[in-house]
Amino acid sequence: MRRAYPLVLLAAVLLAGCSGGPPPVDDELTTLIADFRAGKPDATVEKIDALMARLDGDIKDAKAALADKPPSAREQAGRDIQKMETRRDEFVSMYASARLVRFGRASGAAARQDAPAPAPAP
Repeated sequence: MRRAYPLVLLAAVLLAGCSGGPPPVDDELTTLIADFRAGKPDATVEKIDALMARLDGDIKDAKAALADKPPSAREQAGRDIQKMETRRDEFVSMYASARLVRFGRASGAAARQDAPAPAPAP
């Protein structure tokens, strides 16, 4: 029985590695920004900022690794980096739009609260 434990542990580690691990930053950001736009309380500015920083780090790492690639692979790697930067710009736009939507909702709610009550009908 004791010999099975290391094998089970090894199988679990291998399966976790093959499952792709955590979702890519793109998927997480897309979901989180959509939830933020919808006003879900778990979708916070801090979480979005952290994922954006992670994406920035991924881009910097890819740029740093570019120098280590053979010349034949640099062109494709450069295109991949450009795609990552373009996708980051799209996330910035999506996030700005979501913030405006939330601000509009909050402003509308505040305006409705502050509006004077209608005068009673004569």
